[in-house]
Amino acid sequence: MRLGILTLACIIGCHGVQFAIPDIDLEIAAIRRNDYVAYASLHGMDLTFHDVVTPDGWILQLWRVTSPEIYDEKRSAPVIVSHAFMASAFDYMWNLRNESTAFVLADNGYDVWLTNYRANEFSNAVLVDGNRTEPTPEDYLRSGWQYMAERDLPTIIEKVLEVTQQSKFYLIGHSMGCTITFAYLSQDHSYDDKPVFKFLLGRQLAATTGSAWKDFLGYLLSSLCYNLPSACFFTRSPHMNQTRIGIFLNKTPAGFSLITNYNFGVELNRDHWAKIDFREIPQSGLTNEAEYNQSEPTEYDFAALRVPYSLYFVDNDHFNGLQTALDTIQRLNATDYTFIKGNLSHEDAVMGFDTPCYTINAILERFEALEKQRDDDHEKYREKVSKFVDSLPFEDGCPE
Repeated sequence: MRLGILTLACIIGCHGVQFAIPDIDLEIAAIRRNDYVAYASLHGMDLTFHDVVTPDGWILQLWRVTSPEIYDEKRSAPVIVSHAFMASAFDYMWNLRNESTAFVLADNGYDVWLTNYRANEFSNAVLVDGNRTEPTPEDYLRSGWQYMAERDLPTIIEKVLEVTQQSKFYLIGHSMGCTITFAYLSQDHSYDDKPVFKFLLGRQLAATTGSAWKDFLGYLLSSLCYNLPSACFFTRSPHMNQTRIGIFLNKTPAGFSLITNYNFGVELNRDHWAKIDFREIPQSGLTNEAEYNQSEPTEYDFAALRVPYSLYFVDNDHFNGLQTALDTIQRLNATDYTFIKGNLSHEDAVMGFDTPCYTINAILERFEALEKQRDDDHEKYREKVSKFVDSLPFEDGCPE
């Protein structure tokens, strides 16, 4: 049974909380006019935008999602969601209220911050002499995931802590968003002694070998068929809500730069992760010496990560199979990891309509335990949140 799909096409009231199942035509109309505030409102959510500027001038648009009935300025812990390749903040809002990662987190009392990394459609501008302008070719050369890790993510974290005035935050990364998080926190240890806990979803951490290109092509086909189901009707994901294809087709993919593709592509036949070697692309005009202050590109040691984390792997990943997952665990010396059953693909881990059943509910349980340990005030707030969640008119349709 699908998770909590309400079949009544009317306002549903429960313990003072009222909801309407959005008319999909209204949703699509809001998306086409780029009115995401209206789209979120159709799902009972508040959405605000916050621009941040990276040290090299990229203007990133952060989306902040809160549930007005339960959000508490002082007690709602921030959750940063780090998006995948070709994705955007919208990927975590495109299902119904009880199915979308961002909305489920918000209804559980969290202050949700969705990233838009450089060069996607919502963060495709730079600041030059105080003016917003289009990125130059040189700007795009610095739009790979390594620059997202170095410059985007730390800027985003600083902005979230500044706006929320919170001392603690959680971080969820999916696919490329996981890679970015590991790359940043394994090299910058300024958060090692801070009360931060992070959870990572999906995988793109261990370099693949042997049939790497075949695996990569399989991943691209998987992504194409997930994002363009009308073109790949024969491989539709059973975890995709087929009635919402119109939503998916309007906003996916969300844009990417070719250098990001290259940034990942060169890793396919390596046994380690490293930054781009600009000696291999002399036509770029960039050099290792100028970018890294050394002739060799910097290598990443993801095992150097010192903040606590948890890994989640799906069992039907077209890009990285079981062996890559096991290699990742071994390379990281990871002890906190979960293999998710349910025939989920790489994208289903956070984008399927039943995502809460397989990933988000488990993460919420971990968050809940950590929040209750903070102090009496947060414990009382979590009790309030629990009552609110119980009042929501959504069925638990998760498989046993």
